[in-house]
Amino acid sequence: MNFIKRSLLGLIVFAILQSQAFAHSYARYVSTPISPPKEFDGWQLISIGILLAGSFLCYWQVIRRRWWVSIILSILATSAFYYVFFMYGRYISRMSTDPPTGLGEPCSTFWGFGWEHEGSSFIKWNILGFIFFTISILLISRIFRRRKSSNESESGNSDSKKPLKIIATMLICLLAYTIGLVPFIKHEALVHGWCGGYVSNGCSDNLTTIYIALYNYAHEHDDRLPEAEDFHQLLEKIEPYIDKERIRFDYFPIGVCTIGGAYERNPKYYIWNKSFNGMSLDELRTLDPDEIFRNDLDTPIECPYQERSGIRALYGLFEYIEEQEKEDTNDNGLIDALAIEDVFYQVRAIVHPRQRLFL
Repeated sequence: MNFIKRSLLGLIVFAILQSQAFAHSYARYVSTPISPPKEFDGWQLISIGILLAGSFLCYWQVIRRRWWVSIILSILATSAFYYVFFMYGRYISRMSTDPPTGLGEPCSTFWGFGWEHEGSSFIKWNILGFIFFTISILLISRIFRRRKSSNESESGNSDSKKPLKIIATMLICLLAYTIGLVPFIKHEALVHGWCGGYVSNGCSDNLTTIYIALYNYAHEHDDRLPEAEDFHQLLEKIEPYIDKERIRFDYFPIGVCTIGGAYERNPKYYIWNKSFNGMSLDELRTLDPDEIFRNDLDTPIECPYQERSGIRALYGLFEYIEEQEKEDTNDNGLIDALAIEDVFYQVRAIVHPRQRLFL
C-alpha cells in the first residue's frame, strides 16, 4: 500500500514539475488542423468538420457502412484522433526547459520561425498527424466491424478488396488532412507558442554581449566608444569583438530581440543612441543603472520590444568590467611578485658569487 501511495505521489509531483519546467524557453506548437495558431482560431472548427467529412466518406463509400453508422463511427474516429494526437504532442512539448517542438493550445503565431527554422518540424508532425488520423479510422472500423454475410464469406470478395479499401481510405484521409493545412502553408504560419523567462532574458544577454564588444573596442581605440549613425553601422565596427559563445539563442541575428524576432516576420533591430558616440570609458563607468531605471534615462542601446533590457544589460557590463579589473589586479600582483623575487636573487648572487646562475 505504501508503495502505491509513493508511486502515485511521484507521478503527481512529476506531472506538476513536467508541466512547469518547459515554461522557460520557447514553447513551440506546430500548426495542425486540430491545433491552429490564435490568428486562425476559427479555422479549427472548419478543419475538424473537414476531417469528420473525410472519415464519414471512408466509412460510407469505402468501408460500406450504413450512413447513420458512418456518422457515429466518424465522430468516434475523429474524437479518438484529436485526443490521442493532441495529448501526445502536448507531452512532447513539455518534456524539459528547452523542449522540442510539439502541440499545444492556440497561441500567437511565431512568424519569425519560418521554413528554415521549423519547416522540418511542421512536415514531420503533420505526417504523423495524417498517420494517426488514418489509423484511428481503420482501428475504429476494426473494433466496430460488421458481421460478414454468408455470401461474402463464401465468395471471399471482401478479403480480396481489403488492400484497395485501405489505399482508398489513406487517400481520402490525406486529402482531408491536407485541406486543413492550406491556410498555414499559404501564410507560412508554421508554428505558434509563447516565450518563457529565458527568452526574455536572452534579449538583455544579447545587449550585454554587445556592450562588452563596445568596451573591448574602446580599449583598442583610445578608450572611446565608436561613432555610428545607426545600429547597423555600429554593428559593423564592433562585430570582430563580439563573443559568439555568449549568445544563448542564435535563431536570429544578435541585433534582434529574442522576443521580437519570434513574433514578427521582419523584426526591428536594436536602437543605437547617438549621444554616446565617442564617449570615453571613464564617462561610461559613471553611468548608474539604478539612476537610469528610476529617472527613465536613455541607455547606449535600446530594445524596441523590451524597454528594460538595456538597463539589465548595463548591470551585466559593469560586472564584466569588475571581473576584468580583478584579473588585471591579480596579473599585476603576480608581475610584482616576480619582480621582487628577481631582485632577491640578484642581491643573493652578489653576496654569494657562486650563485650567479640566478642572474
